Amino acid sequence: MPQSYIQIRERLGIKSLYYEVRIQTHIDPIVEETRKYRSMARELDDRYNDYMSKANQSGPSDQR
Repeated sequence: MPQSYIQIRERLGIKSLYYEVRIQTHIDPIVEETRKYRSMARELDDRYNDYMSKANQSGPSDQR
């Protein structure tokens, strides 16, 4: 009889189902991409204006 995924996990001693991976960056990829698109064309609805204004006010969060 085939073993279920839960039985295999219990046998191997794996407790957590999910893993979280966090990557710290010095630049915000959304801001960089928005700037690139804005340099090529004009936005019709300015949906990222609030996000961009917040991003421009805050500096990098990782001060080493």
